[in-house]
Amino acid sequence: MRTLLGKFRLIMVLLSAFLVVPYNSFSMGAGSDQYSALRDNPNAPDVLAKMAEALKGIEAMDLLFEMTVTDQNGSVVGNFEGEVQSQGYAFKLLNPELEVYCDGVSKWIYNVASAELTIFPNDTTQADLVENPVGFLLSLNSGNSDFRKPGKAQYNKNPLDGRAVWSIELTPKSRYAPYKGLTICVDASDYLPSVLMYKSADDNTYTINIKSVRKLPLWPLSNFRFPEKMLPGLTVTDLR
Repeated sequence: MRTLLGKFRLIMVLLSAFLVVPYNSFSMGAGSDQYSALRDNPNAPDVLAKMAEALKGIEAMDLLFEMTVTDQNGSVVGNFEGEVQSQGYAFKLLNPELEVYCDGVSKWIYNVASAELTIFPNDTTQADLVENPVGFLLSLNSGNSDFRKPGKAQYNKNPLDGRAVWSIELTPKSRYAPYKGLTICVDASDYLPSVLMYKSADDNTYTINIKSVRKLPLWPLSNFRFPEKMLPGLTVTDLR
């Protein structure tokens, strides 16, 4: 299963993404009045803990995002919008290339281009970005995170909407990780994630701009299962 999931990893990272913003766009000069007022930046683990608390406070959420991929020369090589719905261990991720459904027990991965559907048992302890995106964000606050413990959060402004954010740079513990680093920007007012910037080992940058996070009434679990009406014509591999 891991080998097969590895083939989807790059696409799924895109699925959780937003609008491309160069890393330097988040820098603010030390002379800024806003920066000076908040130059006593908090410890990054404290910000991640507050982010986890904010996410846990939303039982059912709907996230809209825009994702852009740039190569090492800064050229845009991909861009799309998508949606993530999450409720406890259940989640659903939708974009034009890939759809993932998980009701907490089973997981359906639908490759749109190849018309292939693969079904897996769901591992509720998995905190990988591919398999459990909200769980991944929550894991950044735990001792089991794949990233080294960060230092201080930096006060910046999101160049897309001007909102104040705490920017945290994370580096992987393993030198064999498929990524070089992750920058996460957390809204300074409500501590919800705002922007994720993922730099892969091949120097491509995947930038995810979270356009909105909405709290909604609880869905029935059927919302997180692959629709049976879409099955005709698909190649189905069931690994449960």
